[in-house]
Amino acid sequence: MVFHLTGEWAGPARDALECVRQRLESISLSDQRMATCPALAGGKLLRAGLVILSGCCYSQCVEALITVGTAVELMHAASLLHDDLLDGAQWRRGRPTLGLVGGERSAMLVGDYLFARAFLTLSSLANLRLMQGFSTVVTKMCEAELKQLQQEGELDITEKQYFERIAGKTAHFMAECCRAGGRVSGASVRGMEALGTYGYNLGMAYQLLDDLADYTADARSLGKPVGRDIRGGIVTLPLILARKAKPQYEWQHWWKHRHETHALARMVEAVRAAGVTPSLERVRSYTATAVAALTPIWHQPARRALESLPSQIREKHQ
Repeated sequence: MVFHLTGEWAGPARDALECVRQRLESISLSDQRMATCPALAGGKLLRAGLVILSGCCYSQCVEALITVGTAVELMHAASLLHDDLLDGAQWRRGRPTLGLVGGERSAMLVGDYLFARAFLTLSSLANLRLMQGFSTVVTKMCEAELKQLQQEGELDITEKQYFERIAGKTAHFMAECCRAGGRVSGASVRGMEALGTYGYNLGMAYQLLDDLADYTADARSLGKPVGRDIRGGIVTLPLILARKAKPQYEWQHWWKHRHETHALARMVEAVRAAGVTPSLERVRSYTATAVAALTPIWHQPARRALESLPSQIREKHQ
């Protein structure tokens, strides 16, 4: 198993991220099922990076940041395992999912174990607000997944419903990663608010880009089949905006027959033509808000790395 440290954004946090990688690897090697789990392999350690860079804006409290960084990556891996089970996914990061290789019961238990291990790791810091923050985030993640299940197969999803869903699934988690880094490093209330606003808007942009990739990327680079959201009955912003731009298209017919190759291809083609550009405009708005939120934080390498991260993520998906 190899955990990759990628991007110049990791510069000020590279040594700490390497410690996170080693701790995750140690956990994964404790059980053969986890050692073959793609949700724990090949990740960018983005959430741990947000914890560490946010903390480094205020102090060099490295050990606590490594602990929180390890915990958030365990939470993220657990959420990916559960996502794959809910979606019936067979591929993750270019590899067969744990549910496909080891069975759904095994994957479910490994996901539960990773969540438990994450909170056990956090508890070592004896910080109640830290525990409360991430408990709230995991609750919101579960609520968002339940909403997605309820909306599955419905074509007439509104922008408001979509944004509420991705906020719960991704943005609140990234916001808490940033706040947690500041919290264990002595940031002021204003500083934690700034970091939280940054993380929230970065998370919204990140999830939007991930949803866009289901239409714009090829299966090899994406690490999973293109058009999976449509086949799974999940409506995302590119489709919502494409329907607004081209109401005369046969959306209802294509949606009804979305499991057929021809209808799926027509739908993906239509979204690429009419939904991608306006979705990217929303991404740019969120990333601009994220960078502006860092204004109260002192200028230093960690802040500059946070400022450069949105554009690097955006460029990677284009």
